[in-house]
Amino acid sequence: MSPALSRETVLSRVAELPALPTVVGDILGAIEDETETVERLVGRINADPVLVARILGAANAAAQGGRQRIGSLMEAITLLGFNRVRQLVLMTALVRQFQPLAPGFDPTAFWRHSFAVAVCAGVLARETAFDEELAFNAGLLHDIGQLLIVVAFPHEFEEILARMTALDTDIAEAEREVLGLDHGQVGSILAAHWRLPEAFVEAIDGHHQPDATNYEAYSNIVHVAEVLSYALDIGTVPRSVVPALSDFARAHLGLSWPAVAGRFGEIEARYRAACLDFGF
Repeated sequence: MSPALSRETVLSRVAELPALPTVVGDILGAIEDETETVERLVGRINADPVLVARILGAANAAAQGGRQRIGSLMEAITLLGFNRVRQLVLMTALVRQFQPLAPGFDPTAFWRHSFAVAVCAGVLARETAFDEELAFNAGLLHDIGQLLIVVAFPHEFEEILARMTALDTDIAEAEREVLGLDHGQVGSILAAHWRLPEAFVEAIDGHHQPDATNYEAYSNIVHVAEVLSYALDIGTVPRSVVPALSDFARAHLGLSWPAVAGRFGEIEARYRAACLDFGF
């Protein structure tokens, strides 16, 4: 078995990875900035042809049946909405940033799961009066540590998969046994290195162990969102163990399950749309 990783070891490997694209950092940092304008967002996105193509494609897909094709970002943002466009930018940048190839790692399953948790987290945030976009993005990023492990520690990743199979254990427990850290902890180190807002760092770090942390809303939202995604059978990951729902997280959020159940159709529709946007 590999020796446990130290925080310093993880940081040293994080430093070897490409920096998070500037446009993503700007967008994540501007989530709570009420002075952010559509014009500034258009200016940032126009510098990246891949982002432009992705957003125009999503806008034209949403406008099916319309007489005219949408050819400008301003039109696309008007149709899709400011928050949806920022989500598309983040998803595009992350999918492009990390394309690890390793035996046993299924990138399609990974991103489908990330989209499912993101959509569930956004809906849960709306039902509990928290920031929907922040929750969506925290859900999208919640397993970013898994990608770092696959990219930076491929041999350890193979050990983790072997342990999951041999002992029928979940991935976080296998990671802690092999690495000394789970992907939530590894991902929070990466998020802090990228200087993402503290809410993201905490949500990533605590989503597998909400009872063991002092974190509040977004860690709990992402935890419950992951359980909900499995309950709805969207974005499920092969060989994964369904996480147990934390009573602490549920009680802290004060969720109304009947209200959440009324959103199941919306969750499934938004999940399908996200997968179609990216061909997953």
